[in-house]
Amino acid sequence: MSIEPNDSPKFINKQQKIAANFDEKTFDEYADLYEKMFMAPYRQYLEIPTLEGLLGDLSGLKVLDFGCGPGFLSRWLHNKGAESVVGYDISEGMLDYAKFKEKQQPQGISYLSALDDSLTAEFDLVLAVYVMPYAPDKEKLLSMSQVMARLLKSGGRLITLPIHPDFHSDPEYYRPYG
Repeated sequence: MSIEPNDSPKFINKQQKIAANFDEKTFDEYADLYEKMFMAPYRQYLEIPTLEGLLGDLSGLKVLDFGCGPGFLSRWLHNKGAESVVGYDISEGMLDYAKFKEKQQPQGISYLSALDDSLTAEFDLVLAVYVMPYAPDKEKLLSMSQVMARLLKSGGRLITLPIHPDFHSDPEYYRPYG
């Protein structure tokens, strides 16, 4: 699967979401839960350190948190030294929560529900944590990837954290691991 920014589809407006087959209201009511999930041991001791190693120094970088959810990682990216952070998500409920947190403790983070051509080649880094599994098929995955690639400056990086294929959906399965 080749991802060429110049071949990317036109940016998606609110009427044509990247995940067109996905109900954008699915996560609206779960923002607080998602925020709390970032305190889970596997996130604090595995995911966050893994991301720190992958990201490196963020000083002076413009970063897009693609699929930002409640904005936890957007705020974390800002605190790690990114020059600017933009969070993007299709869930208005998640964005409302992220914007509320931004009002409580302003950091200058922008939260968007749509991407447009003004963002072409705008970012040094696009981070997509647990976003790719929501693509229902290869074509939507390619389209989503092309949009993310188009947002990157020349030489920019796309970092994605997928869900492992052996993920077990029963939370009790993981209890012995904390």
